[in-house]
Amino acid sequence: MRYVNNRAYSEGIEQIFLICERDHPLLTCLKGFIHIDSMIHLYVKPLRDDLLLGNKAVFVNGLDL
Repeated sequence: MRYVNNRAYSEGIEQIFLICERDHPLLTCLKGFIHIDSMIHLYVKPLRDDLLLGNKAVFVNGLDL
C-alpha cells in the first residue's frame, strides 16, 4: 500500500479507493483512509489537503471496481 500511495501522490492522483472483504489482512495498513460501512467496505484516502469529502456522496463507477 505504501508504494501505491506514494506512486499515486507523485502522479498527482487526488484519491485512491480500496474495496475488500471485511477481515482482509490489508485492512491493518490503511492509515489515513476514511471507512464507510456498507454491504461492502469502501476505503477512501484523499491525497490533497484541500480535498474534503465531508458528508457528500461518493460515486464509484462500477467499471472501476
